[in-house]
Amino acid sequence: MLAFPPYDLGLLAALAPLPIALMLLDPRRMLRPRDTLFAGLLFGVLTSVGVTGPWIFYAANEFFAASVVLSLLFTAFVTFTHVAVFFAAIVVCSSRFARLPPLWRGVALASVWVSWEFARSHWFYGCPWDMLGHAFYRRPLLIQAADLGGVWILSWVAVATSAALASAFIERARRSVAVGCLALAFSLTLALLGYGAYALQREASLEGGTPLEPLRVGLVQGNIGRHALWRPSLKLEHLELYVELSRSPALAGADLIVWPESSVPFFLDTHPEAQLRISDLARDSDAGVIAAGPRSEDRGDGRARIFNSVYFFAPAASSWQTYDKIHLLPYIEFLPAWASVFAAPPDAVSYQPGRALVMFENKGWKLAPLVCLEAIFPWYAREYVRQGANLLINVSNDSWFEAGGGAEQHFAMAVFRAVETRTPLLRVASTGVSGSIDSRGRIVETLPLRSAEVRLVTVRPGSGRSVYAWLGDGFAWLAVVVAALSVAVSLRQR
Repeated sequence: MLAFPPYDLGLLAALAPLPIALMLLDPRRMLRPRDTLFAGLLFGVLTSVGVTGPWIFYAANEFFAASVVLSLLFTAFVTFTHVAVFFAAIVVCSSRFARLPPLWRGVALASVWVSWEFARSHWFYGCPWDMLGHAFYRRPLLIQAADLGGVWILSWVAVATSAALASAFIERARRSVAVGCLALAFSLTLALLGYGAYALQREASLEGGTPLEPLRVGLVQGNIGRHALWRPSLKLEHLELYVELSRSPALAGADLIVWPESSVPFFLDTHPEAQLRISDLARDSDAGVIAAGPRSEDRGDGRARIFNSVYFFAPAASSWQTYDKIHLLPYIEFLPAWASVFAAPPDAVSYQPGRALVMFENKGWKLAPLVCLEAIFPWYAREYVRQGANLLINVSNDSWFEAGGGAEQHFAMAVFRAVETRTPLLRVASTGVSGSIDSRGRIVETLPLRSAEVRLVTVRPGSGRSVYAWLGDGFAWLAVVVAALSVAVSLRQR
């Protein structure tokens, strides 16, 4: 819990698995299956409730006006099914690793951990929220290895380090074995630091190898809270606020102006007056404008499809381009089919997923929009960069993160998309955290939480070259193979 925002003691992530490793890897104390299951569930429930429970409960209770009891039940359901059961699976699958040689134990536990993190990011609509490696987001020297194997490689090193330290303590009576385990722990740390120093220097030398000129981008954070955002009587006032902020002298000379998700909280495609206001802003500022809001599409049967969309207005264009969000958030943007049996208002509206990734072009830059939680799934950013994107732009409505560290956690995960793809990323959230991240994963600028702010940032192109952009989740799949082999061997050992 302490490793993640709001506490942000990220280095503790390297020791967080230590108690589990001490419990599982001691051959003198083999736990019964039911005990490992209970321990895994206890560890998973306490961790997930502690890290994400406060903001999930607050969002359900305040943003969606659910009762206290229903909010507690929803928080328990989400944290249990989307996080806790995966921690339990880690512990159960590792319950016989004490039978393995000491150095293998750490490799096996780390591989099982990453395998289930990888599974969590795909199963049950995907929930790659706060993987262990995400805790290091403020440590550029440590996170550079993400360009080799994604955040999975950082989780692997953290767990393997803890497991090696645990094995050294367990085997302290056998000095040579204990020293070997300590050597493994220190070697992993040194390798991570050494590669980090090399990668930072390499990326710095490659940044200038592109013909693109630096792009000046205005970040506009309107700070419109959850209760005011969707009030119909205020929708035009919200638009005027963003237009006024965008005309601020602080953004003079911007090449691009970015508004957050839901900055236009009505169907812009059916509102000519609002379209004209944004087109005028783009023309007068000689800057592209990125806005976001719902979009409708006629189905031909008297009904409409609804999308969560990003709109791009070019300075000299008479129309706009759109990108429709592909990865929708369950329970909020759509209700899973199984859940509709329990609660589905007759007038409930579900968003439809977009059909394809879309890039916008501005001043020669290819802009890749990522809406809200799309920035925590690494494969969207990776695919954009493979298609030639020069800048990742994450627009988000985080107004319902008003308790706990949800907003900061969301920002932390987005940092890794820049390192993995060696492509700069801008993030603009309705109430924060907004900011600029360069291709080395360094946080260049941030705007304060819950404040109406604008900031002009200069973005320089990254190299766009990384092993992860080419190979994808190859390291995670390797961990799956090692984990399966380790489980099989441990079950056969006496």
